[in-house]
Amino acid sequence: MKPEKLVLHAFGPFGGTQEIDFTGLYDQGIFLITGPTGAGKTTIFDAITFALFGEASGDSRESENFKSQYAPNEEKCWVEYSFFIRGRRYEIHREPQQYRIARTGNERLLPASAALVDGEETVTGVREVNARVAEILGLDKHRFKQIVMLAQGDFKKLLEAGSDEKQEIFRKVFDTHIFNRMALLMAQTAKEQQARITAQRELVSQAAAGINPEGDTALGEALAAQYPNYEHISQLLALRIQADRERLALLEKQLGALHQEQKGLNLDAARMLNSQLDQLEASLAEQAQLFSQKEEMARRQALLEQLKRANLLAGEERLLQEQERQRQVRAEEQEKALHQCAQAYQALCAAEEASGQLPKLEELGRELDCRERDLQERERAAAEYGNLQKQLLQQEGLLKKARQRLSILEMLAQKSALQAKAQEEKEAWENALSLRDSGDRLREAIRRYEQEQADYEMLNSRFLSGQAGVLAKRLMKGKPCPVCGSLTHPAPAAEAQDVPDEEQVKQAAEALSRLASQVNREEAAFRGAMERMKLSHIPAEELLPDSARIQALAVESKARWEAQESQCQALAQAVYAKVPEELLSDGKYSDPVFLQEKEQAVRLKLAKDEAQLDEMGKQAGRALELFGGQAPDPKALAHEHALALQKIEENSRQRQAISQNLLAAQGEDRAARQQAGEAALRLEKAEKEVKAGREQFARHLGEQGFAQEEDYRLALGQVGQIGALEQSCLSYRTRLQSLEEVISLLGSQTAGQQRADLPALQSRSDELSRQLEQGREEQLALHALVLQNQRSAKALEQHAKQLAKLEQESLLTDKLAKLAKGDNGKRLSFERYVLSAYFEDIIAAANLRLEKMTDGRYRLSRREEKNKGLRASGLDFEVIDAFTGRQRPITTLSGGESFKASLSLALGLADIIRAYSGGVELDTVFIDEGFGTLDSESLDAAANTLMALRQDGRMIGIISHVSELKERIHAKVQVSSGSSGSTIKLIREGNE
Repeated sequence: MKPEKLVLHAFGPFGGTQEIDFTGLYDQGIFLITGPTGAGKTTIFDAITFALFGEASGDSRESENFKSQYAPNEEKCWVEYSFFIRGRRYEIHREPQQYRIARTGNERLLPASAALVDGEETVTGVREVNARVAEILGLDKHRFKQIVMLAQGDFKKLLEAGSDEKQEIFRKVFDTHIFNRMALLMAQTAKEQQARITAQRELVSQAAAGINPEGDTALGEALAAQYPNYEHISQLLALRIQADRERLALLEKQLGALHQEQKGLNLDAARMLNSQLDQLEASLAEQAQLFSQKEEMARRQALLEQLKRANLLAGEERLLQEQERQRQVRAEEQEKALHQCAQAYQALCAAEEASGQLPKLEELGRELDCRERDLQERERAAAEYGNLQKQLLQQEGLLKKARQRLSILEMLAQKSALQAKAQEEKEAWENALSLRDSGDRLREAIRRYEQEQADYEMLNSRFLSGQAGVLAKRLMKGKPCPVCGSLTHPAPAAEAQDVPDEEQVKQAAEALSRLASQVNREEAAFRGAMERMKLSHIPAEELLPDSARIQALAVESKARWEAQESQCQALAQAVYAKVPEELLSDGKYSDPVFLQEKEQAVRLKLAKDEAQLDEMGKQAGRALELFGGQAPDPKALAHEHALALQKIEENSRQRQAISQNLLAAQGEDRAARQQAGEAALRLEKAEKEVKAGREQFARHLGEQGFAQEEDYRLALGQVGQIGALEQSCLSYRTRLQSLEEVISLLGSQTAGQQRADLPALQSRSDELSRQLEQGREEQLALHALVLQNQRSAKALEQHAKQLAKLEQESLLTDKLAKLAKGDNGKRLSFERYVLSAYFEDIIAAANLRLEKMTDGRYRLSRREEKNKGLRASGLDFEVIDAFTGRQRPITTLSGGESFKASLSLALGLADIIRAYSGGVELDTVFIDEGFGTLDSESLDAAANTLMALRQDGRMIGIISHVSELKERIHAKVQVSSGSSGSTIKLIREGNE
C-alpha cells in the first residue's frame, strides 16, 4: 500500500482542513514528521488507521473523541484517504460518530459513516467498507499497526523481555493461541483421565467392600490386605459362591420333608369335624323349641290375613270419597262458566257497535300520512340548507386563519432573512475587531522583537569585544598567542569592564528566538483575520502599519451591523405582537428553507379552500329555491311535523284499539260458551263415577268376608299391627326351615365319625412349624449372601477391566500433555516450539539490518541454554559480539546499541509478519521516535539502513524531534500548533 493523499477536517488537533499530498514525497522515499509535542504528529497515522479501519492506531482514543475542539460546533469531522495497492487506486471517506450542534442550538448525534471508491464501484456503510478494506489489504488493524507503525519504545521492551512476556506478545502477533489451547486441552484431558481413574478405583474398592466373606478366613484376609490382589480375591470369591450354592440345595431338601410331614397331620380337618358335631347338637335343641310355638303362630297368621283385607277395602273407600269431592267441584265450575258466558255476550255487542267508526278513521289516516311525508321532505331540505350555512361560516373562518397564517409566515421569513443578514454583519464586525486586535498584538510583538534584537546585538558585541581582553589577560611571555601564534605581545588589549558571559548571550539569543516565534504566530493570526475579512488581495505589510484604516473598517462594520440589528428589532416587535408564542419557541420557524416550504403549502391550501367556499355557496342557493327564496324556519317546520306525527299516532291508536276490542270480545264469547259446555260434561261424568263407586264398595265388603260394615270398621282399627305380625310369622317360618337344612347337612357330613384329639395334633404341628421357620430363615440368609457376592463379583470384574483400560490409555495422554506443557528436558512447550520457528525467522531478518548498522559487530541469536529453576525457556535474546567472539545478555548493550537492535527487530518483525500474511503489499513504514539515543556515527548507520528500505520501494516516515535528522532528511511534514488548532505543511528540499 502506497499513500496518495490524506485530507483531515476537524480531526484531532486540526481545527480546519489539512492535506498531505504524499505523491510529492515519492522521489524522496524517506521523510520526517516533525513538530512540537502535542501538535499532532502521531495523529497523522491515527487518521490513516481510522480511514482504513474506523479506529485509531492506539487504544487510548475512542472514535467519538476524534472531533477537534478547535472546530465550530456545526462542523463535521471527517477523513479522506487515497492509496495505491497492486497498481489499483482506492479512496475512502469516513466520518466518526459525533455530536453536531445546529444553528438552532439543538444537539444531534450523527452515526458513523464510510464510503470506499474502487474505480467505478462505490461501497457504502461502515461494516461493508471494513470488510472490503480487510479484503484489499489482507490485514486487520492489529497486524497493520505491527507492520506499518514501528514504535521503538515497544520494541526495546520486547528486546529485553523474558520468554514468558515474549510468548504473550508473539502469541498475539502470530495467532498461536490454538497451540496453547491444544496444550491446555491435553492437560485438561490428562487431568480428567486421572479423575476417571481415581473414580474407577473407588468403584473397584466399593465393589470389593460389598463382598461378605462370612467365616471364609482366606477371603477375609485377602480383602483386608493393604494392597488387595483383586484377581486373587475374584478366584476365592468364586469358590465361596459355589460352596454356598451346594448348601442351599441341601437345605431345600430338608425343608421339603418337614413340609410333607406337617401336611399329613390334617389339623384343620380335625378342627372342622369337632365344630360340625357341636353345631349339630345346638341346631336339634333349637328345632324342638320352635315346634312348641306352632299353634300360636297359626292364630297370628289368621289375624294377619283379616287385617290385610280390611286395609284393601280402606283404599277403595278413600277413592270413593275423592270421587264425591270431585263431583262437588265440577258443579261449582259449571255455575261459574254460565256466569262468564253471559258477561262475554254483553261485551261482544258493545264492540260490534264501536267498529262502525273504522272507515272514517282509515280515511283520516291516509290524509295525515301524505301531510307527514311533505313535512319530512321540507325538514330535510331545511337541514341541508342549515348545514351548508354552517360549512360556509366554517370555511370562511378557515380562509381567514389561512390568510393570517400566510401573513405570519411571510413576517417570519422576512425576520429570518434579516437575522441572517444581521448575523453576517455581526461576524464581519467581529472579524474586523479580531483584525484590529491581531494587528495591535503583531505590532507590539514586532516592537518587542526589534527592541530585543537591538539589545542582543549590543550584548553580543560587548561579549565579542570583551573576548580580546580576556585572551590578553591569559597571555604569558614566551608563550604563543592562541590567535596569531606570536611569541611577543607588544600591545595586548586592555580588559573591559562589565563584559557579559557566554550564558547571558545564550539566554538573550533564546529570548530573541522566542519573540521571533511569537511574531510568526501573530503574523499567521493577522493573515488569518485578513482572509476572514476577505482582504487577502491587500499585502499584509501595507495594511499592518495603517491602524487608522483597520479601525475605520471596524467602525464601518459595526455601523452596518447596528443598522441591520435595528431593522431586526423593529420587525421583531411586529412579529412578537402577531406571531403565537409556540411558533417563536419552535426552532423550525427560524429556518428559511422550512419557512419557504411552509408558505408554499399554505398558499396551495388557501387556493383550494377558496374554490371549495364558492361551490358551497352555489349549493346553498339551490337549496333555498325550495322555500321560495326565503330562509326556512327549522323550528317551525319541526313543530308542525311533530303535531302531524301526534295526529297520525292518535288515529292509529284509535283504529287499533277498536279492532283489538272487537277481536278480543269475539274470542272471549267463544271461549265462555266452550267452557260452559265442557263444565256440564265434566259434572255429568263425575256423578256417574260416584254412583258406580258406591255400588262396587258394597259388593267388595261381602267378598272380603265382612258380613256387616261394623266388622270392617273394627278390623280397620287394627291395621297398624300388620307389619309386626308379618315380621313375626316370616321369622318363624324362615328360622324353622333353616334349622331343618342345617341339621340335614351336618348329619350327612358327620355320619359315623368320632371327635379328634386336637391338643396332641396341635403340639406336633407347632414343632414342625418352628423347624420350617428356622430353616427358611437360614435359607433366605444364605440366598442373600450368594446374591450379594455374585453381584460384587460381577461388579469387581467389570470395574477392574475398566480400570486397566483407563490406566493404559492415560499413559499416552499424560506423556503428550507433559510434552505439550513443556515438562521436558528443554522446558519448551508446544506453543513455544512453534513460536521459536517464527523467532528464528525474525532474528535472521533483524540481523540483516543490525550487522549493517553496527559495521558487522553485533548479531542477535536465540538463547539455547535453558533457564535456571522452572522458568520457561526458548524465546530469550542474546547478542553475539564479533569483537570478543562471545555471546552476552542483550541487557549489556548501551542505549544507542539497544536502539539499533530494537530498530532491526522492528523492521525484521514487520518483514516476517508481511511474509506470513500472504505477501501483502505495504510499501510504507512509520517509525516513532528513538533516534535521540544515537551518536552521529550510529545515526548515519541507522539512516543508511532506512535508505536501503527506500531502495526496496518502501516509503519511510520518521516521527522524531531529533535536530540532526532534520538536517539529514530534507523532505518533511511540518506539524505546527496554534491558537486555532494545528496545521500541516509539506517541506521538500529547496522550498524550506
